[in-house]
Amino acid sequence: MTVIVIIGILAILIVPAYMKYEEKARREVCVARLKGLYVATVGFIGTNEGKWPRIQPTMGDDAKFAEQWYEVVKHHGLGWHDLVCPSVQRKLNNPDVSKPELHRMDYVSTFFDDRPGTPTRWPYQPWFLERQDMHGTGQLVILANGSVVDVHEARRLTSQPTP
Repeated sequence: MTVIVIIGILAILIVPAYMKYEEKARREVCVARLKGLYVATVGFIGTNEGKWPRIQPTMGDDAKFAEQWYEVVKHHGLGWHDLVCPSVQRKLNNPDVSKPELHRMDYVSTFFDDRPGTPTRWPYQPWFLERQDMHGTGQLVILANGSVVDVHEARRLTSQPTP
């Protein structure tokens, strides 16, 4: 009986810590996926005269938006799972995002004009932003310089004068 009580107490103490670290791990996967999107987009820009991908606005058609981005990033080694935040994926009970009817992208991209160099002109310009704050620290943003910060830090950085 004493052993069962001790195991119960340990479980009560360990489970919350485990859940906290599990969410931290999902956040780090999300950061890695944003960096993957960044690398793929840099690759696209490098092979397209310094121009940002021409993704058409889809007016609420998330699957079409995701499919357009997938066409850009698949040539740089990314798959459908790289377009989704693992915390959103868990919240939705892990649907198979490779099925066409479940295509989505959990990151919103910035739109740029079609002039070469515009996407990289300002180092603190956001490139991708999480659709919602899934990690409790503010939405994650990846900037033109490749750094991932939360939306609050991104606002602070974009309000600074350019060096």
